[in-house]
Amino acid sequence: MRIILIDDDDMFNILNEAIIRRVLPEAEIMVFKSGEAFFDFLKQPAPPTFFPDLMLLDIRMPGMSGFDVLDTLSTNEYELLQKTDIYLLSSTLDERDLDKASSYALVKEFLNKPLSIETFNRIRNSFQADAI
Repeated sequence: MRIILIDDDDMFNILNEAIIRRVLPEAEIMVFKSGEAFFDFLKQPAPPTFFPDLMLLDIRMPGMSGFDVLDTLSTNEYELLQKTDIYLLSSTLDERDLDKASSYALVKEFLNKPLSIETFNRIRNSFQADAI
């Protein structure tokens, strides 16, 4: 499984990567500290061959928010990535964020931080069931 983590918080990136590796040791994981860094990666002169199966995306980040990332991914330019299962991962309790998250067809589910082994196991099992 190929996984993208986009979060500006180093501790959450370390924790999330450790949880993913515990559940799925063979996972290919790429970590980005911002939406801008992710899109810079995609716009490299040599097109990336890493197309993620799953993305864990923080909502509240400086610069490009998770919602900005989703808006950009919704364009025709990123049509291939629209097949990626995207999970929003946030510590927000703001109902407006939850409502906005549910308005994106690209979003599979809204998850509360921190990611847990149980939650990632459920995501993995759901992904495997969808792949069958």
